[in-house]
Amino acid sequence: MSASLDHFSRGLERAFARRKEQAKQQIQTVQKVAADAVAIDVVTSDAIITTQQDHDELYRATIIRLMVNHIRQKKELNNDR
Repeated sequence: MSASLDHFSRGLERAFARRKEQAKQQIQTVQKVAADAVAIDVVTSDAIITTQQDHDELYRATIIRLMVNHIRQKKELNNDR
C-alpha cells in the first residue's frame, strides 16, 4: 500500500508541475500578444497622425492659394475703376 501511495504522490507532483509550467507558458504567450498589440497600436496611431498632418498641410496650402487668388482679384477690380 505504501508503494502505491508513493506512486500516487509522485504522479500528483508531476501533474502540479505540468500545470504550473502550462500556466507560465500561457502568461508568456499573453504578454507576447499584448506587446505585439501595443506595437501595432503605435504604428496605427502614427499612421493616423501622419495622415492628419498631411490633411492639415493640404488644407493650409489650399486656403493660402484661395486667399492669394482673392487678393489678386480685388486688386484687379480696384485697378479697373
